[in-house]
Amino acid sequence: MIAAVGRGPEGWGEDEMSVLPRHTKVVVTGNNRTKSVLVGLHGVVKKAVGLGGWHWLCSP
Repeated sequence: MIAAVGRGPEGWGEDEMSVLPRHTKVVVTGNNRTKSVLVGLHGVVKKAVGLGGWHWLCSP
């Protein structure tokens, strides 16, 4: 799980934010399946797909 550092574009609801736009700055928050070394890392969205909510990140 990742959390956007900034807010999404004005007027975007939770459904629209299921796939974050490219270049969005994020922080890895994780869940019970996330490796602990990844939690807290900062990154930037490189690619995202709607099916399953997968996001590819680049570390700055």
